[in-house]
Amino acid sequence: MLARRTEQEIPGPLALSAPELGERVELRGFAAADLRPLFVSPLVSQGRGQNPDMALLGEQAGTVWLHIGGIGAASTVDGRLLADSPGLREINPILQGRMPTARRAFEMDAAGLLVTATDGTRLRIDPRRFTASAGPATGTTSRPVPAVLGLPPARYPAPVWSTRSPPFRAAELNLGTRWLGLVRARHGDARSHLEMGTAMVRLEFSQQRTEPMRLWSGERTAPGAGVPGNAPAAPVSGAQAGQKQPLPSSASAVRQGAPAPSPSAAGGVERLSGLTPVEIAGAKEGLFDAGFLALPHASESVAFRFEDTLGASGLLLYRTAPGTTAALLRLARLDAAGRVLWDTALPIAEVSAVVPGASNLILAGPLPASGGARTAPSSVALIAVEPSRGAVAAFDLGAERPITL
Repeated sequence: MLARRTEQEIPGPLALSAPELGERVELRGFAAADLRPLFVSPLVSQGRGQNPDMALLGEQAGTVWLHIGGIGAASTVDGRLLADSPGLREINPILQGRMPTARRAFEMDAAGLLVTATDGTRLRIDPRRFTASAGPATGTTSRPVPAVLGLPPARYPAPVWSTRSPPFRAAELNLGTRWLGLVRARHGDARSHLEMGTAMVRLEFSQQRTEPMRLWSGERTAPGAGVPGNAPAAPVSGAQAGQKQPLPSSASAVRQGAPAPSPSAAGGVERLSGLTPVEIAGAKEGLFDAGFLALPHASESVAFRFEDTLGASGLLLYRTAPGTTAALLRLARLDAAGRVLWDTALPIAEVSAVVPGASNLILAGPLPASGGARTAPSSVALIAVEPSRGAVAAFDLGAERPITL
């Protein structure tokens, strides 16, 4: 991870002005299983607020690409700097006099780092030898796996969100033919409400996250024979629950005599049946600030494929008390029928970043404080969740120590 840490200037004995506060930018490595620190690599000291667009661009073949006022490369093994802009110019004569510095000139795709030189030439940079070769033309896409170069596909940074709006939460989740959704608790028996269509669920969810919700499950079925546009429902992954556009398999519930739903984007008409409420232990008053864990954008670079680590199941974030930053945030794993497989407390007030790893799920967020107020912005924790049992490990980045749970 890329981190900023406040540091204070140490003035000389004859200094006439007060010491200035600055920032130290670090690359930090942690073991995904237990968040054991692996390395801390200081990259640069700078003035506060300098290089506001600095970014971790991605990783490929053991090299992390960074942009801090210019391009740089570091090792995933120990964090040491492997290359910078002057070094790349020296290795690649084609970049002499044409090396860009702006963040927008560097991008990652599935095949690795692309650089748009100052004359518009697009170049691919090898993450091992740091040599440049011709990149794809503007507007074209690269092959997902650059097998010719013998390189693994690039990995992208986690999306980060700094507000309490719901980008990491979705109102509904489709798992094969099963549907799970959140409905306002005040609707009571929500079967008739759901018959108005799950679009109502998404609309209410976007407007009301402080009101208690209840979880409902149902079966997604295709209409009977003879219905125009009849087509089997395609399985939808948990990643698609976080998409901003309408889900191609979003279902609408219908009853006898009610208007038929509109055809779905997939070309067929789907219905919900067998709607039943799902009870969560300890949430008698409903689920507050609840939603299915999802990523904020539907793109190949950040899509959270739940099946990678969870199989046919999803993760539900919620609180058992009205949403304040001091209220306990919980994470539950549900199977396709809505059964709770595990339910665990998280020692953070909110989720501000999600890293869907190959084994554990990594989350980040601010630590809660007593009295309902958040602690200082530097008090951020990393959380590792083991998906089969829900075991949690946590590390306080501000205090530089593990959190005892």
